[in-house]
Amino acid sequence: MNFTLIPAIISGYAAFHYLTHPTSKLWYRVPSIKLHRRIQIAPSTRLYARGRVIHIHHWFYCALLLAVSIYATGGIIDAIITKGLLIGGILQGFSMPEARKLVYMQKDSW
Repeated sequence: MNFTLIPAIISGYAAFHYLTHPTSKLWYRVPSIKLHRRIQIAPSTRLYARGRVIHIHHWFYCALLLAVSIYATGGIIDAIITKGLLIGGILQGFSMPEARKLVYMQKDSW
């Protein structure tokens, strides 16, 4: 086992907790970017359709990138530190119960 993986996982968990947790001061400083009245890309990716919200969380992106990094050879995506950061992001996302749902009913009107 590579000894750089564990510190990278801890660093990834801490970084994603600081950047994406709803109580983070940095989270509320990110401007809201909407491509359309039903598509929001920042501070989180949300698609609004038929009374439902499809919320694509950061752990989902981290899982996709981790799957790509398994098959990648060379480059930054193949580095152990990158894989550790992605695993930390996945673990941090799953540690929040409300972040486990990808589709939920829309509570407010757009």
